[in-house]
Amino acid sequence: MAHPHLMRIYCTGPNEGCIGLKAAIMTDLDINILTPHGHRDLANFPIREGGEFSVQASTEDVFTVRNCVHLHIWTDESTRLELVIFYIPTDDSPILQTPPDVHVILGRNSILAAKELGGRLPSIAPLRLGRESQSQAEERERTRDSRRQQAAKVQEARIEREAQQSKAEEEKRRQARRS
Repeated sequence: MAHPHLMRIYCTGPNEGCIGLKAAIMTDLDINILTPHGHRDLANFPIREGGEFSVQASTEDVFTVRNCVHLHIWTDESTRLELVIFYIPTDDSPILQTPPDVHVILGRNSILAAKELGGRLPSIAPLRLGRESQSQAEERERTRDSRRQQAAKVQEARIEREAQQSKAEEEKRRQARRS
């Protein structure tokens, strides 16, 4: 395993103070991780409970995370804060081994990590579907029309039910007045 690139970042504490953190950048990970050292040092931060799920690194290593911490982080060169989610691992995976004083691991999709490694932001691009064939367009229109008709039927049935309920309530009121 290659040694991770280390950098200094900062976060706002629960009492709005500034806390310095040592971060490791690991391009094998898609998510950000709060290390055990970081978990101990940031014990005052609120932990958000979440479902347990497995994460697979690009090295094929698999580990499990459960809860997370949301931190506003920045570097000395930053012009704004970034709200970042750091997941807390439930097991020890070799991929997560860092120097003992590292608080957080920034994954490859972290904007701060991308800037530190040469200014390349994560590659995000709009997807464009291929041209739609005539038969696909016709099928899409048929499906859309069918859904509209079904929605109209459901709406009519709801209006009819409400009208019947209103009539029944009015009839009950009339009978109550006669009594």
